[in-house]
Amino acid sequence: SALTFNCHRIHYDRAYATEVEGYPGLVVHGPLLATWLSLFVARKSGRKLKKFRFRAKRPVFGLHHFNLTGDLSGNDAAKLRVLDHQLQLAVSAEAEFVPQ
Repeated sequence: SALTFNCHRIHYDRAYATEVEGYPGLVVHGPLLATWLSLFVARKSGRKLKKFRFRAKRPVFGLHHFNLTGDLSGNDAAKLRVLDHQLQLAVSAEAEFVPQ
């Protein structure tokens, strides 16, 4: 949150997130999830990214596990996802690679 100047307390104050906002725990910052997806796809593919787009669909909470998944079978692109602890789509993303 600090990198994007998003100082909303749901990302760092557990008591506020749970008692005031009613969340089950801290909310993981959406752009942080997108950063993890971009690093994941770059490492798994061994390629440099040309473009990366993402859309947050639902919150992910720090007290639960979540999964980074994707389809890297395309030649110059990949479709990626963050699935929450209930295997619901939380973030979708598309990556385009620099041509080889």
